Amino acid sequence: MASNPVNENGVFAHDNTSAPEHPSLMQMFSLKGKTAIVTGAASGIGLAVAQGLAEAGANVALWWGTNTKCPERAAEIAAKYGVQTKAYQVDVTNAKAVQDAVDQTVKDFNGRLDVFIANAGIPWTKGPMVDGPLDHYSSVVDIDLNGTFYCAKYAAAHWRRQKEEGTDIYGNKLSNFTYGSFVATASMSGHIVNFPQMQAAYNASKAAVIHLCKSLAVEWVKFARANTVSPGYIATEISNFVPQETKNIWKDKIPMGREGRAEELKGAYLYLASDAASYTTGADLINSSLDEALHCTTCKLTQLPRASLLTALTTGFYNPRRDPPFLHPQTAEIDGVSPRTIPPEPKVPGYRRLMTPAQHESYSAALWELAEREAGRGEEGEGEGEGGALFARYMLDFHIHVHYLSRRGLLTLCRDVEEVHEMRRWRWRVALVDDVLAGAEYEYPGKGCGQKRGVRPPNENPHLSMYQMALWRRKWMARRQRVDEVRLKWAAIVEERRRQRAAAARTIKVRLHCSREGYKTFIREVEVEGGTFDQREIT
Repeated sequence: MASNPVNENGVFAHDNTSAPEHPSLMQMFSLKGKTAIVTGAASGIGLAVAQGLAEAGANVALWWGTNTKCPERAAEIAAKYGVQTKAYQVDVTNAKAVQDAVDQTVKDFNGRLDVFIANAGIPWTKGPMVDGPLDHYSSVVDIDLNGTFYCAKYAAAHWRRQKEEGTDIYGNKLSNFTYGSFVATASMSGHIVNFPQMQAAYNASKAAVIHLCKSLAVEWVKFARANTVSPGYIATEISNFVPQETKNIWKDKIPMGREGRAEELKGAYLYLASDAASYTTGADLINSSLDEALHCTTCKLTQLPRASLLTALTTGFYNPRRDPPFLHPQTAEIDGVSPRTIPPEPKVPGYRRLMTPAQHESYSAALWELAEREAGRGEEGEGEGEGGALFARYMLDFHIHVHYLSRRGLLTLCRDVEEVHEMRRWRWRVALVDDVLAGAEYEYPGKGCGQKRGVRPPNENPHLSMYQMALWRRKWMARRQRVDEVRLKWAAIVEERRRQRAAAARTIKVRLHCSREGYKTFIREVEVEGGTFDQREIT
């Protein structure tokens, strides 16, 4: 093996590590005869991990801070699995205490150290950071981050010596030792911002633990591996302070519909502790139900992906398996209504509206403001603004109000209008919007057009369906009618029917692409005519 993992050219030396040799897979997971230290081992994840390592054959030292039941738990593990165990009370925020405890543990356990599980941690329980006491912040960071650093530092000293000398502290030759394994308990909170609980200090400390271990993985490459495990919501004593209402919100965001159990994490820790992970270092295992991180992010508009942003703002609903929930930070509700409890809309199979009309109106207003700014129509003038980067052409948006349709009917319409999009002069695009506005009626101008392209013919419904609108637009395009005539006629009919039908109905949004000069002309006409859609000057 090379003496240094990084050579004088600043690159890693080739073959500076070696792989362990095991005749079978199960032997790779065996920890028989090895020594492991687990901090925070009196209960919860730490206790479950200590049991798992003992079951794999390791002699385990259980470190505890305030839970006096740890010695009793250590005795139970020794009796059940036939391994050596001992409990140590250690203040992990005291570097000297950690150093002394590591040295004493190694002396008590056959003069060697193989595995260190840095699991000690406390939650943030004081709400918003701006109101939280500084001493609580110091406690969280000292235990969750600094304690992990101290444990890593003094465990690494033993691993480096063992790798260089090949002996235990008593001078006996080591057997069954390849590399030390350091595993820190991080959290999914090191990746995302949880809601509704406020815990900035905890999130920051766990993110730091993840990157600390990634850095140590490079520094220690010759003698030890460093990895982290990021659990999701696990039912342990550390979360006893959380009210049941908040836990119910957690479960709403977990596909499996429940919190995990500490015992379900033993396999992840055993893998990283054993030689089965001999080629795994600097890794972070996120142990959660389909990664709750996808559903616990904040919902500021600037933090959403653009596709999710535009979808949420224009539609008034979101995909609960794809988009973050729209929650007020304190109440986790929308206008006093939980988004998961709004009943399905009547007469529309397979569709649920997950935002109230009032909430939809506020997001629609925000979207309109966003679109105006990015298209160069902000208060600062008619400059392009950010629109040049966002839109290849300028877009004129208007709505077509239609009767209830099934989701299949909506997809049919989208396909039909996309065919219209391919025609020569005017380009139309369709996007599903919402069911807040009223429906419109229109007579279908033609017969039998549906059969020509192998699509479903129009039904007998007197109200204009989305499918019929697509066919009607196609025929109008074929005749090359002027856009202003059709648009004005359509607008008049829609306005009349909106007054007659107040019930909610589906809507589609159509975007008309035109030149920049045409866009400016359209804006002038709208302003002059008081909001009417007169496009006679657009070419």
